[in-house]
Amino acid sequence: MITTATTTMIPALKALWKEAFEDTDEYTNFFFSHGFQPDRTFLYLQEERPVSMAFVFPGELCVHDSYIPVGYIYGVATSKDSRGKGYSTKVLKYIQQQYPISFLVPSSESLFQFYAKNGYHTAFHVNEVQFHLEQLTKPDSQILTQDITPDEYKAIRDNYFHGAGYLRWNKSTITYALAENVLFNGAAIKVKTPLADLTEAILLYRCYKQELIIKETTLSGKLLQDTAYSLMEKTKTNICRIRLRPDSSSPKKAFAMLHGQEGITSGYCNLVLD
Repeated sequence: MITTATTTMIPALKALWKEAFEDTDEYTNFFFSHGFQPDRTFLYLQEERPVSMAFVFPGELCVHDSYIPVGYIYGVATSKDSRGKGYSTKVLKYIQQQYPISFLVPSSESLFQFYAKNGYHTAFHVNEVQFHLEQLTKPDSQILTQDITPDEYKAIRDNYFHGAGYLRWNKSTITYALAENVLFNGAAIKVKTPLADLTEAILLYRCYKQELIIKETTLSGKLLQDTAYSLMEKTKTNICRIRLRPDSSSPKKAFAMLHGQEGITSGYCNLVLD
Protein backbone atom coordinates (compact mmCIF):
# COMPACT_ATOMS: atom_id res chain seq x y z
CA MET A 1 0.00 0.00 0.00
CA ILE A 2 1.01 3.64 -0.50
CA THR A 3 0.87 6.04 2.40
CA THR A 4 2.60 9.02 3.97
CA ALA A 5 5.14 8.61 6.73
CA THR A 6 4.93 8.93 10.49
CA THR A 7 7.74 9.91 12.83
CA THR A 8 7.83 6.34 14.18
CA MET A 9 9.06 5.22 10.76
CA ILE A 10 12.21 7.38 10.87
CA PRO A 11 14.60 4.55 11.89
CA ALA A 12 13.38 2.38 8.98
CA LEU A 13 13.56 5.32 6.56
CA LYS A 14 17.08 6.16 7.68
CA ALA A 15 18.13 2.56 7.06
CA LEU A 16 16.59 2.63 3.57
CA TRP A 17 18.23 6.00 2.86
CA LYS A 18 21.68 4.73 3.85
CA GLU A 19 21.26 1.54 1.84
CA ALA A 20 20.24 3.47 -1.27
CA PHE A 21 22.52 6.52 -1.12
CA GLU A 22 25.39 5.41 1.15
CA ASP A 23 25.39 8.82 2.83
CA THR A 24 27.16 9.50 6.12
CA ASP A 25 25.35 9.35 9.43
CA GLU A 26 25.95 13.09 9.73
CA TYR A 27 24.04 13.95 6.57
CA THR A 28 21.33 11.33 7.07
CA ASN A 29 20.63 12.62 10.58
CA PHE A 30 20.70 16.22 9.31
CA PHE A 31 18.12 15.52 6.63
CA PHE A 32 15.73 13.71 8.96
CA SER A 33 16.14 16.42 11.60
CA HIS A 34 15.70 19.43 9.27
CA GLY A 35 14.32 18.36 5.87
CA PHE A 36 11.96 15.50 6.66
CA GLN A 37 8.25 16.23 6.81
CA PRO A 38 6.01 13.17 7.38
CA ASP A 39 3.07 14.50 5.34
CA ARG A 40 5.38 15.09 2.34
CA THR A 41 7.09 11.69 2.56
CA PHE A 42 5.43 9.06 0.37
CA LEU A 43 6.00 5.35 0.90
CA TYR A 44 5.17 1.96 -0.46
CA LEU A 45 4.70 -0.42 2.45
CA GLN A 46 5.09 -4.16 2.28
CA GLU A 47 3.92 -5.89 5.44
CA GLU A 48 4.14 -2.49 7.20
CA ARG A 49 7.79 -2.08 6.13
CA PRO A 50 8.80 0.87 3.91
CA VAL A 51 10.34 -0.62 0.77
CA SER A 52 10.15 2.43 -1.51
CA MET A 53 10.10 6.13 -0.67
CA ALA A 54 10.20 9.65 -2.06
CA PHE A 55 10.21 13.06 -0.39
CA VAL A 56 8.59 16.24 -1.70
CA PHE A 57 9.61 19.86 -1.14
CA PRO A 58 6.99 22.46 -2.11
CA GLY A 59 7.94 25.16 -4.59
CA GLU A 60 6.38 27.47 -7.15
CA LEU A 61 6.85 27.50 -10.92
CA CYS A 62 6.55 30.70 -12.94
CA VAL A 63 4.06 30.24 -15.77
CA HIS A 64 2.77 33.20 -17.81
CA ASP A 65 4.22 35.62 -15.23
CA SER A 66 2.30 33.97 -12.37
CA TYR A 67 3.36 31.29 -9.90
CA ILE A 68 1.70 27.90 -9.53
CA PRO A 69 2.45 25.13 -6.98
CA VAL A 70 5.02 22.49 -7.86
CA GLY A 71 6.46 19.56 -5.94
CA TYR A 72 10.20 18.86 -5.98
CA ILE A 73 10.61 15.08 -5.69
CA TYR A 74 13.79 14.14 -3.86
CA GLY A 75 15.38 11.02 -2.45
CA VAL A 76 13.55 8.42 -4.54
CA ALA A 77 14.76 5.02 -3.33
CA THR A 78 13.73 1.38 -3.18
CA SER A 79 15.28 -1.31 -1.00
CA LYS A 80 17.60 -3.69 -2.82
CA ASP A 81 15.40 -6.72 -2.19
CA SER A 82 12.32 -4.96 -3.60
CA ARG A 83 13.66 -3.45 -6.82
CA GLY A 84 12.28 -4.28 -10.22
CA LYS A 85 8.74 -4.67 -8.92
CA GLY A 86 7.41 -1.25 -9.89
CA TYR A 87 7.12 0.13 -6.37
CA SER A 88 8.88 3.44 -7.07
CA THR A 89 6.72 3.92 -10.16
CA LYS A 90 3.60 3.47 -8.01
CA VAL A 91 4.92 6.02 -5.52
CA LEU A 92 5.62 8.50 -8.35
CA LYS A 93 2.14 8.03 -9.79
CA TYR A 94 0.64 8.66 -6.37
CA ILE A 95 2.70 11.84 -5.92
CA GLN A 96 1.57 13.03 -9.35
CA GLN A 97 -2.02 12.83 -8.11
CA GLN A 98 -1.15 15.00 -5.11
CA TYR A 99 1.12 17.34 -7.08
CA PRO A 100 -0.10 17.60 -10.71
CA ILE A 101 3.06 19.57 -11.48
CA SER A 102 6.28 18.08 -10.13
CA PHE A 103 9.96 17.99 -11.02
CA LEU A 104 13.05 16.00 -10.15
CA VAL A 105 16.78 15.87 -10.90
CA PRO A 106 17.89 12.50 -12.32
CA SER A 107 21.37 11.48 -11.22
CA SER A 108 22.17 9.44 -14.34
CA GLU A 109 21.27 9.12 -18.02
CA SER A 110 19.39 5.89 -17.35
CA LEU A 111 17.18 7.71 -14.83
CA PHE A 112 16.32 10.35 -17.44
CA GLN A 113 14.98 7.49 -19.52
CA PHE A 114 13.15 5.94 -16.57
CA TYR A 115 11.42 9.17 -15.61
CA ALA A 116 10.54 9.91 -19.24
CA LYS A 117 8.54 6.68 -19.21
CA ASN A 118 6.69 8.06 -16.18
CA GLY A 119 5.53 11.24 -17.91
CA TYR A 120 8.44 13.60 -17.25
CA HIS A 121 10.15 15.76 -19.88
CA THR A 122 13.47 17.59 -19.75
CA ALA A 123 12.58 21.17 -18.88
CA PHE A 124 15.71 22.48 -17.15
CA HIS A 125 19.26 22.71 -18.49
CA VAL A 126 22.57 24.03 -17.20
CA ASN A 127 25.69 25.44 -18.79
CA GLU A 128 28.64 23.93 -16.94
CA VAL A 129 31.78 26.07 -17.05
CA GLN A 130 35.17 25.08 -15.70
CA PHE A 131 38.18 27.24 -14.81
CA HIS A 132 41.65 26.32 -13.62
CA LEU A 133 43.28 28.83 -11.31
CA GLU A 134 46.18 29.37 -13.71
CA GLN A 135 43.73 30.32 -16.48
CA LEU A 136 42.51 33.33 -14.52
CA THR A 137 44.23 36.57 -13.67
CA LYS A 138 44.31 38.01 -10.18
CA PRO A 139 41.56 40.62 -9.72
CA ASP A 140 42.63 44.25 -10.00
CA SER A 141 40.75 45.09 -6.82
CA GLN A 142 39.47 43.24 -3.78
CA ILE A 143 36.24 41.29 -4.19
CA LEU A 144 33.88 42.48 -1.48
CA THR A 145 31.81 39.65 -0.04
CA GLN A 146 29.78 39.15 3.10
CA ASP A 147 27.51 36.60 4.71
CA ILE A 148 23.91 36.55 3.60
CA THR A 149 20.67 35.63 5.33
CA PRO A 150 18.07 33.30 3.76
CA ASP A 151 15.72 36.30 3.42
CA GLU A 152 18.33 38.31 1.52
CA TYR A 153 19.28 35.34 -0.64
CA LYS A 154 15.68 34.68 -1.56
CA ALA A 155 14.96 38.34 -2.39
CA ILE A 156 17.97 38.73 -4.73
CA ARG A 157 17.39 35.32 -6.31
CA ASP A 158 13.68 35.91 -6.96
CA ASN A 159 14.26 39.34 -8.43
CA TYR A 160 17.08 38.21 -10.74
CA PHE A 161 15.71 34.92 -12.08
CA HIS A 162 11.99 35.76 -12.26
CA GLY A 163 10.56 34.69 -15.60
CA ALA A 164 8.95 31.78 -17.41
CA GLY A 165 10.08 28.45 -15.99
CA TYR A 166 11.74 29.89 -12.86
CA LEU A 167 11.49 27.60 -9.83
CA ARG A 168 10.86 29.75 -6.75
CA TRP A 169 11.43 28.42 -3.23
CA ASN A 170 9.83 29.59 0.00
CA LYS A 171 11.97 30.83 2.88
CA SER A 172 11.86 27.46 4.67
CA THR A 173 13.34 25.58 1.72
CA ILE A 174 15.94 28.29 1.06
CA THR A 175 16.95 28.10 4.73
CA TYR A 176 17.29 24.33 4.54
CA ALA A 177 19.25 24.40 1.26
CA LEU A 178 21.73 26.95 2.60
CA ALA A 179 22.20 25.03 5.85
CA GLU A 180 22.69 21.76 3.98
CA ASN A 181 25.31 23.43 1.80
CA VAL A 182 27.29 24.44 4.90
CA LEU A 183 27.31 20.77 5.92
CA PHE A 184 29.13 20.04 2.65
CA ASN A 185 31.88 22.59 3.31
CA GLY A 186 30.13 25.39 1.49
CA ALA A 187 28.69 28.86 2.00
CA ALA A 188 26.28 31.37 0.56
CA ILE A 189 27.67 34.87 0.11
CA LYS A 190 26.62 38.29 -1.07
CA VAL A 191 28.94 40.01 -3.53
CA LYS A 192 29.08 43.78 -3.95
CA THR A 193 29.22 44.77 -7.61
CA PRO A 194 30.00 48.04 -9.43
CA LEU A 195 27.04 47.53 -11.76
CA ALA A 196 24.23 50.07 -11.62
CA ASP A 197 21.51 47.46 -12.26
CA LEU A 198 22.97 44.78 -9.97
CA THR A 199 24.55 46.30 -6.87
CA GLU A 200 24.44 43.03 -4.93
CA ALA A 201 24.78 39.49 -6.25
CA ILE A 202 24.48 36.05 -4.69
CA LEU A 203 26.77 33.07 -4.96
CA LEU A 204 26.37 29.60 -3.45
CA TYR A 205 29.45 27.37 -3.42
CA ARG A 206 30.88 24.28 -1.82
CA CYS A 207 34.21 22.47 -1.90
CA TYR A 208 34.30 18.87 -3.06
CA LYS A 209 37.36 16.73 -3.72
CA GLN A 210 39.68 19.73 -3.89
CA GLU A 211 37.39 21.53 -6.33
CA LEU A 212 35.29 24.66 -5.90
CA ILE A 213 31.71 24.04 -7.04
CA ILE A 214 29.54 27.11 -7.65
CA LYS A 215 25.99 25.79 -7.68
CA GLU A 216 24.22 29.09 -8.23
CA THR A 217 25.10 32.72 -8.80
CA THR A 218 23.74 35.91 -10.31
CA LEU A 219 27.25 36.98 -11.32
CA SER A 220 28.59 36.75 -14.85
CA GLY A 221 31.55 37.74 -16.99
CA LYS A 222 34.73 39.20 -15.54
CA LEU A 223 33.25 39.74 -12.09
CA LEU A 224 32.32 36.06 -11.87
CA GLN A 225 35.84 35.04 -12.92
CA ASP A 226 37.39 37.43 -10.39
CA THR A 227 35.14 36.10 -7.63
CA ALA A 228 35.97 32.51 -8.59
CA TYR A 229 39.68 33.34 -8.44
CA SER A 230 39.26 34.91 -5.00
CA LEU A 231 37.32 31.92 -3.68
CA MET A 232 39.81 29.42 -5.11
CA GLU A 233 42.61 31.21 -3.28
CA LYS A 234 40.55 31.29 -0.09
CA THR A 235 39.59 27.61 -0.25
CA LYS A 236 42.96 26.45 -1.60
CA THR A 237 41.41 24.81 -4.64
CA ASN A 238 42.76 24.85 -8.21
CA ILE A 239 39.66 23.97 -10.22
CA CYS A 240 36.33 25.76 -10.24
CA ARG A 241 33.16 24.29 -11.76
CA ILE A 242 30.25 26.68 -12.24
CA ARG A 243 26.64 25.85 -12.96
CA LEU A 244 25.04 28.62 -15.00
CA ARG A 245 21.73 29.19 -16.71
CA PRO A 246 22.39 28.66 -20.43
CA ASP A 247 21.57 31.31 -22.99
CA SER A 248 20.80 30.84 -26.67
CA SER A 249 24.48 30.71 -27.64
CA SER A 250 25.97 28.65 -24.79
CA PRO A 251 26.29 24.86 -24.48
CA LYS A 252 23.66 23.20 -22.35
CA LYS A 253 23.27 19.94 -20.50
CA ALA A 254 20.02 18.27 -19.45
CA PHE A 255 19.60 18.83 -15.72
CA ALA A 256 16.03 18.32 -14.43
CA MET A 257 12.67 16.99 -15.60
CA LEU A 258 9.14 18.29 -15.19
CA HIS A 259 5.79 16.52 -15.07
CA GLY A 260 3.05 18.78 -16.43
CA GLN A 261 3.45 22.12 -18.20
CA GLU A 262 4.94 20.53 -21.32
CA GLY A 263 5.45 23.97 -22.86
CA ILE A 264 8.28 24.71 -20.43
CA THR A 265 11.56 23.45 -21.89
CA SER A 266 14.09 26.06 -20.72
CA GLY A 267 13.28 26.68 -17.08
CA TYR A 268 15.63 27.49 -14.22
CA CYS A 269 16.11 25.37 -11.06
CA ASN A 270 19.84 25.38 -10.28
CA LEU A 271 19.28 25.51 -6.51
CA VAL A 272 18.39 21.92 -5.73
CA LEU A 273 19.53 19.36 -3.18
CA ASP A 274 22.26 17.60 -5.14
